[in-house]
Amino acid sequence: MFRPTKTLAFLFVFVLLWLSVAQAQTGQAEQRQPRLVVLLMVDGLAQHQLLQAYGRLGKGGLSRMLEEGAWFTDAHYGYATTFTAAGHATVATGAYPYRHGLIANDWMEGGNRVYCVEDPRHKYLGEPTPDHAGTSPKNLRSSTLADQLRLGTGLLAKVVGVSIKDRGAILPAGKTGTAYWFNSRSGRFITSSYYRPEYPDWWQVFHRTNPQNKWLNSEWTRSEETELFPFAVPEGRDWYLDYRGLGTRFPFRLKAKSSEPDPDYYSRLTRTPFGDQYLLEFAQAVVTGEELGKNRAGIPDLLCISLSSHDYVNHLFGPESIQAFDQLVKLDKQIGDFLEFLNKSVGLGNVLVAVTADHGFAPSPEYLKTLRIDTGRLDTTRLLADLNRYLDERFGGGAYVRAWWNPTFYLDLPKIRARKLSPAEVETEAARWLRAQPGIAHVCTRSQLENGQLPATDMARKVIRSWCPMRSGELFVIGSQYWYLPSEGDVTAATHGSPYGYDTNVPIVLLGRSVKAGRYPGKVDVIDLVPTLAHLLSITPPEDAEGRVLIEALENGR
Repeated sequence: MFRPTKTLAFLFVFVLLWLSVAQAQTGQAEQRQPRLVVLLMVDGLAQHQLLQAYGRLGKGGLSRMLEEGAWFTDAHYGYATTFTAAGHATVATGAYPYRHGLIANDWMEGGNRVYCVEDPRHKYLGEPTPDHAGTSPKNLRSSTLADQLRLGTGLLAKVVGVSIKDRGAILPAGKTGTAYWFNSRSGRFITSSYYRPEYPDWWQVFHRTNPQNKWLNSEWTRSEETELFPFAVPEGRDWYLDYRGLGTRFPFRLKAKSSEPDPDYYSRLTRTPFGDQYLLEFAQAVVTGEELGKNRAGIPDLLCISLSSHDYVNHLFGPESIQAFDQLVKLDKQIGDFLEFLNKSVGLGNVLVAVTADHGFAPSPEYLKTLRIDTGRLDTTRLLADLNRYLDERFGGGAYVRAWWNPTFYLDLPKIRARKLSPAEVETEAARWLRAQPGIAHVCTRSQLENGQLPATDMARKVIRSWCPMRSGELFVIGSQYWYLPSEGDVTAATHGSPYGYDTNVPIVLLGRSVKAGRYPGKVDVIDLVPTLAHLLSITPPEDAEGRVLIEALENGR
């Protein structure tokens, strides 16, 4: 008869102890993992604005995160094209534009304009679909944090992206999540056939009472807290933009052309703090309806929120304006209310919140002139016409430049080759002429970029990271510092899109379990955010992610 020896008994006990320790460690790892990750992007929130507002915001959500979370004050985008689509794609993928492909909001392909999230194969659900409408992430070439979370959990993790802007919702949600964005025709948050065949029940309940109409005839009034911003530029400046009759002074009244809400009212709504309030109310409906943070599989969910109104207000009045700071004061309170909702719904101890922005913002040229800073506004329509006139004089045959989509001019290559001209020679002549124009600092040609002929400078590296051979034009233009370089047909009080610090420097703030609170002044790149979140979620980062884990802000360095 077989009798277990003392050695076998010892081994049996040892194995049981080892399994119990391993199980405890696994349980601790699961406990450290958040139940819900909220990626909160404040469109156009420059670090310089947040630094100016620090200590003046009261006790809302942003101020709480700055005090209780990890705040990186020198976080930058490491590329040149600081536009909305490029920033959202970089935050989503952890990659630069040369990899993820979203070089700008618009570009040219095959001689035709392409909008960053357009996809003619898919249509809006329940709404007419205009040309170049944003309907899917087809143009995004890299996988996202959202995709990795979905794939790493067998599609059990829920991922939802919401925003006023279509690109602000679609890109962070990746290929496998679901996105909802604001439609200015109806004032509803909509999606497309790419994501779903029909709207869920909770969406129907949310829109049943037409909540988008409750701000009709409401007024955006100035907060008392703005008295703490004596450096802000007062209202009513000549360079402020009166958007569809909204006005340039407090109070800003949200009216319609008739007694009923209309598209003008819905568009104006997004240019006030009420736009972000509406979006956060919808985000609450998403959390409740989709039961985010309560996944029955015991795995994390991801909610991506892109708040667009701050960007719109910056464009209309400038980031230095009293309107921009008042919007930030109100946004601080709105985010505070949303955090309180999350605390009641999921428990903040189960939530990891990450805050950043898709780009910063340059001050208004007219404001800078009052400070005797060299600046101006480039007229790209006139610039294109003058460049064509010069090239016609130089080579004959009429126009050689087809289009301008910031930051590149697109040459008519079939015409150049048909006239037996060298594209490189035409590029060189065009670049030489452009460099001589006021307000232009650098011009890089396709030949230089394809042949590795740029100098080893920080500016050149930013350009290389922003350039995509199939989507970029032949002449990559960088304006002089503080000069206004507009996109096609874009005229506002202030803008962004440059490789300079006021556009590249944005906040990164982390709040939640495993995050070590503090203010971190070391320079980091926004591409570091995705590897950090992937680490905290215990998933592999996207294949094209290029950053590092911000280990210095994690408890116990892990």
